[in-house]
Amino acid sequence: QCYTHRLPSPRLGYCIITPSKCSVAVVSRTLCPRAIPEGIAEKVETLKSSPSLEGRKEAAEELGKIPQAAHLSVPTLVQKSREDDTFVGKYDDRTYPVREACLASLEGLAKALTSVGEGAASAVVKPLTDPSKLSAEGTEWYDRAAACWALAFFGKAITKEQIDAMIALVEKDEDLDVTRYARAALEQLPPSIVHPAIAAFAAEAKFEESEERVLVAAVWALGCLQQAQAEPDVSKIIENLDDGNTLVRREAVLTLAKFPQLAATTVPLIDKKYLDNGQDFFSQAYPVREARLVALQKLAEAGSEEAKEALE
Repeated sequence: QCYTHRLPSPRLGYCIITPSKCSVAVVSRTLCPRAIPEGIAEKVETLKSSPSLEGRKEAAEELGKIPQAAHLSVPTLVQKSREDDTFVGKYDDRTYPVREACLASLEGLAKALTSVGEGAASAVVKPLTDPSKLSAEGTEWYDRAAACWALAFFGKAITKEQIDAMIALVEKDEDLDVTRYARAALEQLPPSIVHPAIAAFAAEAKFEESEERVLVAAVWALGCLQQAQAEPDVSKIIENLDDGNTLVRREAVLTLAKFPQLAATTVPLIDKKYLDNGQDFFSQAYPVREARLVALQKLAEAGSEEAKEALE
């Protein structure tokens, strides 16, 4: 069968739909899943289980150049971008070549799929978005993350059920990487479709809850909604710079970096966070201090002189 249209194919393996009538091929023939090169499964398996660092790295790089096979490669790219523990170097100079290759490939695939338009991209990644993959029960974290990654390309074709499923992951999923992928996907979808669902998170009641995930999501949601305003009001986000929870303060710092037009007000507040003593128990890192540096760099890149001075 033709993977895209579920129609019988001739012996040569080509789809019987002519290019002029195919929503995928009419945009880019190479994106048709029927045009997947041989050996994709082997490359995925190499990335997943090869004992060779170079072999895994090379497989990750090659998979990033084959967008029509994204539905086969993305879950493993997502998984290994976090779980591949092989490093080179020592102490603070450690690097993780396979993780970095996976992240670069995911970025490359996203650019390739974005360039061909919503219809073609969503047709390719649709197999990743099965409703069962969006449930926290009975699924691996990387399958949920890959489903969110794929839904970011659906644009106006996104359904209310899919939006609600991602919102549920933002609120309830215990894996922070899954919530990060879900939030990134929601941010890339049309605001007019997504913002009504996000608005529920920005409600005052959410800030009265004590659960960390809900509070972090509430700060993020408020940032999303205010970004759509001609004159954003970030006073509530600023309030959360002094919240008792380290990850809530971190989210407030990163959210303020989305408003370069308010840098004159926000940079002094962000800069003060170099004194923040909130520490991650396992890594012994200081998440808010690190977020301060990321936020200042982002604002400096957006042209903020205040941020440039703070970095100096």
